Amino acid sequence: MRRRRGSPIPSRAPGGNPVSASATATVQAATQVRTERLFVALPLPDNAVADLAEVVSDLNIARRGAPSRPGAAGRRPASGRLVRSENWHLTLAFLGDVPVSRSAETAEVIAAAAREAAPMRLCVSGGGRFGRGRYSVVYAGLDGDVAALVDLVHSIRAGLLAGNLPVDQKQYRPHVTLARPGDRVTNQQAAQDLLTLRRYYGPSWTAGELVLYKSDFGKGPVGAQPNYTAVAAAPLGGR
Repeated sequence: MRRRRGSPIPSRAPGGNPVSASATATVQAATQVRTERLFVALPLPDNAVADLAEVVSDLNIARRGAPSRPGAAGRRPASGRLVRSENWHLTLAFLGDVPVSRSAETAEVIAAAAREAAPMRLCVSGGGRFGRGRYSVVYAGLDGDVAALVDLVHSIRAGLLAGNLPVDQKQYRPHVTLARPGDRVTNQQAAQDLLTLRRYYGPSWTAGELVLYKSDFGKGPVGAQPNYTAVAAAPLGGR
């Protein structure tokens, strides 16, 4: 039968028979690799979260409403929001998308790095801002055994790279992300917030566990914050 000009040429199996659309879709689905968005972090204890949350609640970035200028298609810019306090954590390594089949291997790398480290005394202290404009990030800083923490970060990164696993290699600056203020506050209000954060000194705690988290945005609306789920945990010093 003569094929009409412009009509698609059907796929054919090795035997020469046409391959159905459903069969093609099945093959394509089988070749897709399932991934998880992973990162390694130290969780904050409840008392540290509660103390910091009390200060953050009085900042201009917390008291202001939604951004004044809608984004594309009338949606509010995702940059203008506070990070939920239950999502506060101290990121040590960001891996990004990792095949699900390598999750256990990734957890083993994290556990190996944790065994070589010791529990460390830390506290949330100070703060600042990364970037400028609507894409800036307001954060709380860290005090305590920071040198030991940086050594641990280097150990984690080295283990991931040795295992041919992805990891962000930007210069490490320990911090807790608090907000992406966008256009919610004026420059003067932002300066007031930064001054308050720089004077902050929270309760100290002993960090004794590394956690491998996965980040899941699910099917929430544009600009929704992710949910973090612990995939694996490893005690520092192999306790």
